[in-house]
Amino acid sequence: MVDGVLNWQLPLNVSRKFLEFEKAAEKAANQHIKPAEVNSSNVLAFLLGEAAAEVKKESNNSFAQLRIQLANLARDIVDVALSSKTYSGFTGNTQTSYSVGIYQDGNLLQIVSTGEAMASPVSPKIQQGELRIYNPDGSGNQKSVYEDGGRVRRVYGIAPVNGLSGEDTAREILQHWDFGGNPPKFALVFTTGTEYSKYIEVRRQTGTAEAFSYAIHHSSQLR
Repeated sequence: MVDGVLNWQLPLNVSRKFLEFEKAAEKAANQHIKPAEVNSSNVLAFLLGEAAAEVKKESNNSFAQLRIQLANLARDIVDVALSSKTYSGFTGNTQTSYSVGIYQDGNLLQIVSTGEAMASPVSPKIQQGELRIYNPDGSGNQKSVYEDGGRVRRVYGIAPVNGLSGEDTAREILQHWDFGGNPPKFALVFTTGTEYSKYIEVRRQTGTAEAFSYAIHHSSQLR
């Protein structure tokens, strides 16, 4: 786990209909019921096979619909976090790293990130002990900033950072997320990808808490 990032996980209560379809499909698969040629001796086997095929089709359709709902919810969550932040980005690594992982039985299905639709960070993360200065008039140690570049900015690195971008760090976190020995059927995990995110949260609002509140409210509407 990466120190200093902000994250949370949310088990999801998916619809009972989906779980019933999944259980029925699994049972049908375990019984190896297959359609057979229709005649007087195997009509029952054929009907059972048709029923099993229909159940598995319904299960697949239900799962596909759920995946779409989860992906849309994940995109909304990162958008809420981004729109709720009150800090001004300097390198761009934090705001491009807001990411949500979608999991089934502890396995990562998909990652949705703000970095997918934003410009890349203008520079690597600021190393611990490093001072970066941006002077709009061009004097001194000029560094471009990701946003709000109309004023002098002095940023001092306060945390050890890795060599990855914020988005890539978030991806690494989600790819190695550990739910322990009893993962939920479905879950969402939100994370940032900068080791100084907790420091930003103390001084300014990152939007992480707002994203969590949004996720709790809207995940209850999954069907």
